[in-house]
Amino acid sequence: MYSVDDYIRMSLDQARSRGYRDALATIPVEGRTVLDLGAGPGILSVVAARLGARHVFAVDRADIVDMGRTVARENGCEDRITFIKGDSRRLSLPQSVDVIVSDLRGALPVFGTHVATIIDARRRHLARGGILVPASDQVLAALVQASDWYESHVGALARLPLDIDASELARRNVNQVHRVQLSREALVTDAAPCATWSYHTIEQANVTVDLEWTIPAPATAHGAALWFVTNLHGGIGFDSSPGSPVSLYGQLLLPFEKPLSLAVGDTVRMSIDARLVVDDYVYTWRTEARGHSTTARFHQSTFFADVFSPSQLAGVGDDAQPALSTRGDITLTILTMMREGDATIREIATRLRARFGDVFDSLEQAMDHVRKTVRNHAD
Repeated sequence: MYSVDDYIRMSLDQARSRGYRDALATIPVEGRTVLDLGAGPGILSVVAARLGARHVFAVDRADIVDMGRTVARENGCEDRITFIKGDSRRLSLPQSVDVIVSDLRGALPVFGTHVATIIDARRRHLARGGILVPASDQVLAALVQASDWYESHVGALARLPLDIDASELARRNVNQVHRVQLSREALVTDAAPCATWSYHTIEQANVTVDLEWTIPAPATAHGAALWFVTNLHGGIGFDSSPGSPVSLYGQLLLPFEKPLSLAVGDTVRMSIDARLVVDDYVYTWRTEARGHSTTARFHQSTFFADVFSPSQLAGVGDDAQPALSTRGDITLTILTMMREGDATIREIATRLRARFGDVFDSLEQAMDHVRKTVRNHAD
């Protein structure tokens, strides 16, 4: 989920903002209906309205979408934008739309529910012959030298104060993917294409790719960096490559278990797999380096970085028989009373205090808990 600061950075990024504006102008959107997915405070919705869109549906799961009404009013187009809080995959619109515009990426298009959301929106909300912005994204990868990053995120963990051995933290950190901002000078190899998504035809959100590089000059590689090049519409777009003026997205770093000292002619092969599990991706990357200077094999995965207790793993097995916890029972009580539709926040909190008095120190604390649940589950 994006923060307010993230949306501000998106709006201030000139290359991104101009790209989307020019793409919408080139379509053009005048006289057409538009769906703005992940609309946030409605900046792109206002751009579409100013370009003459007949109507814009601005959808976002975050509360910041409510700010969009003020933004639209201040820009004189509130009568042509409908702001909707919710997941577009759970919503029905009053009509199909001619254009879908979105920026649900993180450092890569392989981020959260981005691809799954686009597929659903195309199938259910886009009229025949409609247009998607972006039209396509391509992901590229290169081996990189990131010694400063590696030292601060991995090496320094071996030298904590008080002579504490934190090698387990370092092991988990090299099994995570990290957003970084690299310069062009960090590239050890040329960029290799990983995948290209045409959002008009894509049907599944998972990615598996095999890559190979031959080292052109002596270097130490600390991992592989991935970034994207987008075609918003008609060849208008931007990229997030190392050194790119579009600094909002950065690159995604898949670090190595250990730095690789590479010589001219050495080869490095990587297999990268990204699978959507519920609402986020599990990345797995296998690396094999061969040559005169090194021989190494790494098997890494974000699954290895997660911390699971034996009881947690046992509780989610295929044959497990889960039982509702006290926390779950509290949530069930709130949702049941919400479904009945005739209880106030105070009345629900009073019921919680009566049933779970040892959980809440005060009625006010119980009311705060009810409000948080309501925000996540109410219309």
